[in-house]
Amino acid sequence: MSVKIRCQGCQKVYRTAEGEFTAIGDATLQIEEGQFVCIVGPSGCGKSTLLKIIAGLDYFTAGEFDVRHGESRDQPINNVVFQEYAIFPWRTVLENVAFGLEMRGISKKIRTEIAREWLQKVGLSKFANYFPDQISGGMKQRVAIIRALANDPEILLMDEPLGALDAQSRLLIQEELLKLWDETKKTVLYVTHSLDEAIFLGDEVLLMSANPGRIIKRYPITIERPRSINTMNTGDFTRTRSEIWEKLAVEVGRSMANQQ
Repeated sequence: MSVKIRCQGCQKVYRTAEGEFTAIGDATLQIEEGQFVCIVGPSGCGKSTLLKIIAGLDYFTAGEFDVRHGESRDQPINNVVFQEYAIFPWRTVLENVAFGLEMRGISKKIRTEIAREWLQKVGLSKFANYFPDQISGGMKQRVAIIRALANDPEILLMDEPLGALDAQSRLLIQEELLKLWDETKKTVLYVTHSLDEAIFLGDEVLLMSANPGRIIKRYPITIERPRSINTMNTGDFTRTRSEIWEKLAVEVGRSMANQQ
């Protein structure tokens, strides 16, 4: 596999009225094409900042950073899915899914066909002509996810995309997301506060330290795929969770101490 995202000694410093604030102290990571990589760490450690910079929504103030795009692409495409549903209330479900394709100049006939195919994949075909305020939160987030995938991104960046959902919806969409990823094998960088979610979804879990955020440990997840919700009840899953939590708990404690 080829390297898709590379950060070497990357830092992010903000200038504030109270002086400089270091959000990211030293980010070094390498993500290969087709990998599903999850980032966990205490609140305020810079997880979301790191993802936004990789998305091109901000910039590092030091270090080497490279996102490598396929040679066949006329225009590289990265898509971001945030915790907020971020779908347009004045557009139907179908029109929301087709939005990225519309922005790329894809004809209405073709983008409608593609959008309908993705709606079928996640069981939302009969809601194609509904508006966002007429569907549930879980449905809205499925729309946000397939809108990103319908646009055929090289890299899918996800910032707590399921954080606002109830526990049952979250579990179901985790399974759906894995099925979609297994079909597309997109390169995914996924930020989450849920250690269980990171282990369930990821090929690898990156642990960030308390502020200033650094990637202090990488954990390859060797649990066999395909995975289902029952995977969370296995001994391998429990052992992996215990191993990562032992280190994560220390960083959560440091973060809480820093806030006092």
